[in-house]
Amino acid sequence: MGDQLSILRLIVQASVPVQIVIGLLLLASLSSWAIIFRKRRVIGRARRDADRFESRFWSGDDLAQLYRAIESRGGATGLAGIFEFGFREFARLRQSAAAADQLLE
Repeated sequence: MGDQLSILRLIVQASVPVQIVIGLLLLASLSSWAIIFRKRRVIGRARRDADRFESRFWSGDDLAQLYRAIESRGGATGLAGIFEFGFREFARLRQSAAAADQLLE
């Protein structure tokens, strides 16, 4: 019973190459967990931003005003970025259609 296996004792008594491999594996594991938590935080922030945008979008407010607010902040991402691009294209096509109608008259 006095000769129990202990992980720490096994590592200490292992050869240097084995200790290096164990150290590298431990480092890789810690790095992986750090990346997982960082990504979780980024995804959580993106979800909150999407929920905020969606509630403003469906609130019935003026979409042109929403577009101006997003455009003034700059660097819109996610749903707000898609909306900004789509609304800009909509406005451009609307203006070009109005210009084409005036030419035909």
